[in-house]
Amino acid sequence: MRRHLLAAGLGALALAMAPALALGQQSNGAGALAGATNGAIVAQQASAGHGGASSQSGSATQVAPVAPAPAVAVQAAPVNVNLPIRVASPGNSGEVSQSNDSAARAEASNAAVVEQDAAAGGHANKGSGGSVSQSGGATQVAPVAVAPAISAQVVPVNANVPVRVLSPGDDGDVSQSNDASARAQAGNEAMVAQQARAGHGGAVSQSGSATQVLPIGLAPAVSAQLVPVNLNAPVEVGLPPLPLDPAALLADPVGTVVGIVGSLPLPALPVDPFAVLADPLGAVTGLVGTLPLPALPVSLL
Repeated sequence: MRRHLLAAGLGALALAMAPALALGQQSNGAGALAGATNGAIVAQQASAGHGGASSQSGSATQVAPVAPAPAVAVQAAPVNVNLPIRVASPGNSGEVSQSNDSAARAEASNAAVVEQDAAAGGHANKGSGGSVSQSGGATQVAPVAVAPAISAQVVPVNANVPVRVLSPGDDGDVSQSNDASARAQAGNEAMVAQQARAGHGGAVSQSGSATQVLPIGLAPAVSAQLVPVNLNAPVEVGLPPLPLDPAALLADPVGTVVGIVGSLPLPALPVDPFAVLADPLGAVTGLVGTLPLPALPVSLL
């Protein structure tokens, strides 16, 4: 039996613009499952009454059985893009889940099995006399079980780029993954199973052999990712900070303006305006005294 399954996943592109964003889930998957088996099976069952005889001979032989089970799962350039855009739409965004998965599994086996069951001398080993003779052989010559499994992703990309323009709010959790896995199993089996029952005074003779000549079991598994990319780049564009609070301006226009003027980097005044109002002559005299005037030849006082 041979099965060969090849699956390839294509990318999905999602673009959303809405006042409220919900859960976003994107995935690309490629999977392959293959199995191959060669079997040679002999099953025998015999029974004899009181004083009777039971004789069995069986052989299961395989010569150069080959069980190939290739499984290939390939993704070339699957892309998941989530690009929600908010313009003047405050609110919270939902969760985003993105994944690129490539998996391959293969199993191959060759089996040569002999099963024998014989009874003599009546039921439940009662009675007398009787004889049981069994001979079985299971042989495999150069059995080959090959199960390659290959899983490859070339350029899987997960990109989450939410854009907010004048839209305050929080973005949801982001989950991104790129996975490539391969599993292979190969086996060769030669088995003899015998069971014999004889009554009182009876005789039992059994002979069995299981032989493998040059058995080969190969199970290479290859998993490769070349350029897996997970990108989460939120972008937010808002208004620049205003020099004054509009609500405060409406509540107290004079105080707000005075406060803003007081916070401006104005040059220092040579005289204090409040001191001039309180004592004009003293303020002017003090100001003149601080000026760098040249020395007079005579004293005016």
